This record gives sequence, C-alpha cells and structure tokens, in this order.
Amino acid sequence: KIELGETDTKRRCTPDLPSRLNKSLHDERQKIMSQAKDKVTEETAASSFWTHPGDEFWNMRDNSKSDENTFHNVDAKSVHLRGNNYMKDNVKAPSGDAAYTLICSKCFATTHKMVNVAEEVQSLKNALSSNLDEEYLVICWLVPAHITVVNLYIRSLKKGEDKAFDEVHEMFRKGDSKFRESRFKLIPQVLGAPLAIRTLVNTLLGGLRPVIIGNKLKCHHYSGKNYMEVDIDTGSSSIVAYLARKMVSAFKDITVNQGFVIEGRNKSELPERMLGIHCYTKVALDTVKIKYDNQPKKQAENNKISCQQKRRWSIFGDQKRDIKSRG
Repeated sequence: KIELGETDTKRRCTPDLPSRLNKSLHDERQKIMSQAKDKVTEETAASSFWTHPGDEFWNMRDNSKSDENTFHNVDAKSVHLRGNNYMKDNVKAPSGDAAYTLICSKCFATTHKMVNVAEEVQSLKNALSSNLDEEYLVICWLVPAHITVVNLYIRSLKKGEDKAFDEVHEMFRKGDSKFRESRFKLIPQVLGAPLAIRTLVNTLLGGLRPVIIGNKLKCHHYSGKNYMEVDIDTGSSSIVAYLARKMVSAFKDITVNQGFVIEGRNKSELPERMLGIHCYTKVALDTVKIKYDNQPKKQAENNKISCQQKRRWSIFGDQKRDIKSRG
C-alpha cells in the first residue's frame, strides 16, 4: 500500500503548466474559429439582400464548401495606402477597415451593352429603393461580348469615424465625371493564374500595379438617392479588351483580389482608406452568368419619348373629337 503526502496530492490534483497552456490555446482557437464562422454567416446572410433568378451558382465563400465560383471580402489592412504625411515623405501605411463591405457579385450576359445597372436591372433597383436608409456602392466591369460583372457593396464605416475619408468621399459623390475619373483607383492582385495569362498581362500591361482607371479606360458614373455606381468599360481600350476576352475563358483558373480607393492628394484627404476590396476565386463565367434581355440605352429613351408623343397625340385626338361632336 502506498500513501500519498499532502504535497503529492496537490501536485496530482493541480494541472501542470503545459496542460493549462494547451487549454488556453485551445479556447483561443475555438474563439477565433467561432468568430470566423459568425462572419461567414453574416456575409452569407447579407448576400441574400439582392437576389435575381439564376444567380444561385455564384455565392459568398463558405469555409465548409469548395472555393470555386465564390467571392469574399478581403482584409483591407493587408494593403498599404498613402499615409498621413505621404505628400511629404511618400510613406504608405496599412489601410483601415474598408469603408464598404461586399454584399454580392453577379454576372449578366446581356443582349446589348448595359450601363447604369442600378436602374436597368429591376431586381437591383427594387433592393436599393427598399433600403433608402443605407448607402451602397455599385462597381461594374463591362466586358466585350456584352458581359457585365456587378459588385454590390454596402457602407459599413459610420460617418464621422474618419474625417479624411468622409471629405474625399463627399467630393467624389458630388463631383462630376471628370473628377471621379481622376481619383478612382484600382489595386489589383493576382493570387493564382495560368502562366499564359500572367505572361500576357506582363507583355500587354507591363504587370499589374495600382492605377487610376479613368486614365486607361472609359468609366461611366451614376448616382442615386442612396448609391454611387462606377461602370468600367474594358472595351474602351483595344489592348485591355483583348486581354479581357482571354481572361473570360481562363477565369475559372484565376484567383484575384480587386481593391478600390479614392486617391487622396492633400493633407486633409489623408490617410487613404480602402473603399472596398474583394476576392474572386476560380469563377467559371459560363456557369454563373445570368441571361438578361435588355434594350440599348438610347433605344429605351427613344421608346419612352415615343410613348409620351403617342399620349400627347391621343389627347389632341380626343380634343378634336370633342370639337367635332360639339359642331
């Protein structure tokens, strides 16, 4: 028979240090996983804000499923932007959290070129008009062969939290197309792509780097009661249009981050903050595209004018008939 002393009993009943550390690390890991799961759940729920028939093949990334044909928000702090004193020292610093959070992305295969998507696509128009207390950002890529990729963001940064951003954001919102084109910047990052595509990008564009898009491509700018929209026309440059056609078929093998910034150019507009940043992962556009029958913008306007004229002539005709009947 072996008798244990008081010291031995305490040693046996008290967990040793490594065990306590392991438990602490385990609890922290569980907390992080729970937070990540909650974030994915929130993003997935948000993506259901705007739905359109046929949009079920391109979704917010879900960690429990394959990453193919998905989109997700990216941590803006991973990108360095112009810092407080950039105009003097050219030093960049990590961005704060993005001002806008991606809700969803959709791809439309249209019968004609489509611009001002927030007005042209009725399902999106309804979603925006039913939530007038929120601010939205719509960024579209217009690709040759009438493909329009739509990214819908919602503002997540409260007004007043970043005065520099609020100032440049308000200037952008109220500014004309010339001002917007001079400040709207794309920050691309290819995380994975076939060698042929990388070679083509380097050959045609000299690689990918931050760029003021309006200096390279035609952009269409629109505003509504609670949204701003930027439509980037890749067909306005023959080189970019050629590259876009090649990338459409290869997009299923590409993973790319797209970040957007309003460029700050003086002390009051700095430090810069990311407008929004998202990632596309191996998107097969032929699978996710939604067929959409639309009218050309001018034709739609002419049809509207024609209907108005018919109503006027109808009124005049009624007046003439009334005069004849009195006669």
